[in-house]
Amino acid sequence: MSCGTPVVSVDRGAMGEIVGDGGVIAKTLNPQDIADALLRVVPDGAFRKRIQKNALKQAKRYNWKTFAQRVYQTFAQYEH
Repeated sequence: MSCGTPVVSVDRGAMGEIVGDGGVIAKTLNPQDIADALLRVVPDGAFRKRIQKNALKQAKRYNWKTFAQRVYQTFAQYEH
């Protein structure tokens, strides 16, 4: 995502939240569901460009600096 690559993932754990609008989420591990998700991205250039742009934005939410700040803020809440 940080390279602008649209992501196709499966709806497991936090993947929907992580991918957000930067990709397509297949509902199950069924190969047909994954193929359908890929077919939404590959042939549709306008859709692909839109989610490439979204992937870059979404990836900025997940970096080490942001993660470290969130962890620090969480621990700071519990300081006595």
